[in-house]
Amino acid sequence: LYSTDVIGTINKVYCGNNIVAVFSVIVGEDEKKENMIYFYNTSGSLFDSISFFPQYIIDFGFLGGDDLWVLTADPTNVVPVSRIITYKPGVSMTGLINLYSELAYKTYFTADNMYVATTENLIKYDLFGQKLGSNLIYDWEIKAVNLTIGGNFFAIVPRSQNNEPFYSNARIINESVSYKVNLPKNVEDMAMYETNLYLFGQDTIYVYSSKGEYLRQY
Repeated sequence: LYSTDVIGTINKVYCGNNIVAVFSVIVGEDEKKENMIYFYNTSGSLFDSISFFPQYIIDFGFLGGDDLWVLTADPTNVVPVSRIITYKPGVSMTGLINLYSELAYKTYFTADNMYVATTENLIKYDLFGQKLGSNLIYDWEIKAVNLTIGGNFFAIVPRSQNNEPFYSNARIINESVSYKVNLPKNVEDMAMYETNLYLFGQDTIYVYSSKGEYLRQY
């Protein structure tokens, strides 16, 4: 359809229904980095851009249509500050959530809620930014997620196991409930599908329920 040049170094690109959002990093003469998002329409015309300096963009994406969310970290404060910002490109900012003393690294959206994973907590908000609850996940990392009408499930593993060839234990979080899962041998990866956790061994797939109960294997 079109080809266009972008100022800076392209880091990531996401497509909405009618908008292309381009995350680019511009390095100035003083070596300071400016995080930018450029917005293009379907004919390749640049119609909006946002500078996040001095913030750093951690992640971003579209909310199912052309509304954008951006997760940033602000290094200029005395305490760490993470922000989730929502935009209607070409119009205005539509929402802002500040997390003080929390380092957020991932955001997940459903039709009604937003989950923010930080280095300490998995926090649930409604789409207006009202906090609804949280789970302590300090020293654990999210490895698999399934967000459905039937329930929202997160599988987490100890961060220390990221340096190991296999995972040995995990937890499944569903709202405020957490279930421990003792993994079989040689599990290299995992995925949530509907209400089940699938564990991938070297030659076997194990299936566990959302409560950590063994169901079957292939």
